[in-house]
Amino acid sequence: MDAFQRRTPHYLRIYRDLKDRIGASALAPGERLSTQRELAQEYGVTVMTVRQALQLLEQEELVVMRHGLGTFVAPRRIRYAMGNLRSLAQEVADQGLELKTRVLRRELVAPHPHVAELLQIEAGELVYAIERLRFVGAQPIVYQHSQLQAWLGETLDDVDLNDLSLYDYLQGELKIEVAHAHERIQAITLAPHEATLLEEEPGAAALLSERLTFAAGGEPIIFDRAFMPADRVSVATERFVSDVTVDYELRLGEEGE
Repeated sequence: MDAFQRRTPHYLRIYRDLKDRIGASALAPGERLSTQRELAQEYGVTVMTVRQALQLLEQEELVVMRHGLGTFVAPRRIRYAMGNLRSLAQEVADQGLELKTRVLRRELVAPHPHVAELLQIEAGELVYAIERLRFVGAQPIVYQHSQLQAWLGETLDDVDLNDLSLYDYLQGELKIEVAHAHERIQAITLAPHEATLLEEEPGAAALLSERLTFAAGGEPIIFDRAFMPADRVSVATERFVSDVTVDYELRLGEEGE
């Protein structure tokens, strides 16, 4: 141990060691750590020192401390980038993971009036609805409800979307150039239907992404709603002084409410 290490507080050395072990997958997501007393014996320190290290790991959302049950490695969060417009499959693949899809439903339906307005379709016209549950490993990470222009449904009816990205098919097979999108993400609590699909409790914290995607000609082609459990997905973006791409909307209750 060099002089610098000797001057480093014990709790920081324990924190860094456990963080390195989590990062190297020596401790897997969901795995229970040794008890605080066992860790204290392993590192030759007091239980209070171990607790300080664990609190740092918890602040970084690397572990979850559950009263009466112990300390567990936190589930790995999927990074949902807000920069380039890409498919979820591409986002997940860039993180060294594989996305699996289960198509729950696909059919022509009457859209909600708000969706019809966004997709610029006339009253009485239908949209092609696709509901999908997306997995990383055995864990569901996104419940996605997509509504497309009805004419796209004719070309998608026989396409296996369990193994194919919808965006990739539109651009690669149908030669539709996806140009840009308007996306809004907000914090919500899961209703019973979405919670059951995502294997969460009703009322669990989640993120809701609502995205309207446009083709190169300016016409809207897809409206997506994606429900993402807050403990499995995080939102990230690169921000520059000259190119701010994220807006904030502050909602305040009416005075007297």
